[in-house]
Amino acid sequence: YYWLLQFPFELHLGWIIAAFALNVNILVIAWGGNATIQQIVAVASLIGLAVVSYACIWTFERPQYTVPCVASWATFWMSFELRNPKQLITETFSDQTIHSFFLCTISLSGIIASVTVIRWIYYHCDVSKRKTYSTVDNSANGGSYLQSDG
Repeated sequence: YYWLLQFPFELHLGWIIAAFALNVNILVIAWGGNATIQQIVAVASLIGLAVVSYACIWTFERPQYTVPCVASWATFWMSFELRNPKQLITETFSDQTIHSFFLCTISLSGIIASVTVIRWIYYHCDVSKRKTYSTVDNSANGGSYLQSDG
């Protein structure tokens, strides 16, 4: 059920969010935004990806992991692009700025991926959510196993 009906929509949602962040940055360039404005929008976009990822894995009762995985993947490839930037990027930004954004994107990719894995472990290994079973010596039912919430 999940892989057929839910996962494709979660994956699509993740790519829509990543594409939205990218298109906002492209729109700023198309409207003639200077380097400072482009940097501010880029930082806001990365923060937005981080916030959406956080929201997906920590605010729901049952965490949603696909969107953060897509965000991690997208920011990894952003950093890959910044390792060998295109001419427009090198003409607009200093080498230090490009390197700083490279470090930000590769770090964000790793952080999102790590936090997603940590949340998966926390969710699946949370002792307080496990049901315990105990033996009750009851002469009426011969000491059957009863489920308790403790």
